[in-house]
Amino acid sequence: MNAAEVVMFKGKGLIGMEPNELSAPIDVLIELTGACNLKCMHCMANADYCSERDDSSEIQTEGELSTDELKRLIDELVEIGVVNIDLSGGEPLLRQDFFEVAEYAIGKGLNCCLLTNALKIDEEMAKRLKEVGIYKIETNLDGPNAEIYDKFRGVPGSFDLTVRAIKAIKAQNIPLRINIAFCKMLLPYYEEIIDLAVELGAIEVCLAPLRLAGRVFDFSDELWFTPTEYASALSQVMQLNKKTKAKHGDSLILIFQGNDELIPIVNPANSFAACGAGRLHCTVTPTGKVKPCPAFPDDEIFMAGDLRKQTLKAIWDASPVFQDMRNTNIPVCDTCNEEGCMGGCRIQSYWVHKGLLAGPDPFCNKAIKKEIRKVMKGQEETCLS
Repeated sequence: MNAAEVVMFKGKGLIGMEPNELSAPIDVLIELTGACNLKCMHCMANADYCSERDDSSEIQTEGELSTDELKRLIDELVEIGVVNIDLSGGEPLLRQDFFEVAEYAIGKGLNCCLLTNALKIDEEMAKRLKEVGIYKIETNLDGPNAEIYDKFRGVPGSFDLTVRAIKAIKAQNIPLRINIAFCKMLLPYYEEIIDLAVELGAIEVCLAPLRLAGRVFDFSDELWFTPTEYASALSQVMQLNKKTKAKHGDSLILIFQGNDELIPIVNPANSFAACGAGRLHCTVTPTGKVKPCPAFPDDEIFMAGDLRKQTLKAIWDASPVFQDMRNTNIPVCDTCNEEGCMGGCRIQSYWVHKGLLAGPDPFCNKAIKKEIRKVMKGQEETCLS
């Protein structure tokens, strides 16, 4: 069954792809600010670093959506049927009105997840996040110790503050997901990081793939896998997953590309495309522009619209960028038998093919599976020689 047949299978197709476009996104990620108190090597947003003095003043950067504008956006999200919002940045907790915005959204019935580097979360802050009704927090643990973590995150002391935050979040019983960047620099430390995450009480850990965006371009030699290297790393992670299960049992869920055990849970019956950007969800930038996901640069060619000029509903329904994201007519992909892949990550495809619809992601499922087979064959030949 090729991709075109999957889309039209029994007239149902994939949710969010043409001809089954949603009337509104299920989830909207709102970048509350472009400011951040870290200088991470892998930052897709290339966030503006705040000095310690600026951090303490919790400034709102000029041009960012005001409190009232954010509340009007929330009103519209509720009206059109959005279910979840993710409050992100930069670092969202630098916004002096963070709790006012979060409380307003939750009071309107939206599920509110916080995406944070967690440096500002201590026991008091964690308690306040619990009280306001944040249903889940995602933070990062990109190293097993201060030396590696602080280098990756760009600010001394960040490891200790992150560990403090994780302990405080767990003490409040707020559901927590720990993300670890899937990159060359951290690959040798995954087992140590996962063991530390479990020690801190984590039950959900995600090896989050990098996207060619923001500062990743600046640190590509240290971070970025080629497709062959990526496949080799995934084969190592698959072995690590078996080892982790033997060590920690079912107390930990390890999420990574290629963990097919999770597909029946996260995508039953392959109902959705592998990537939901512009199909199931979208991103609002700090200045109110709308784009498919955070990995897309803030260049005008990738912007679906501007909330200061249009409603989100109008942007979602009519934006040419979103229409391209939902288009199934991608060269090579239209004859592929990888159900639900739909060309993989569209922005990674763009960097190779110079168009959102010009060809497949070089890291799509089919490409990576092919590379994994090469890696495994090479390992077998090595063992036999």
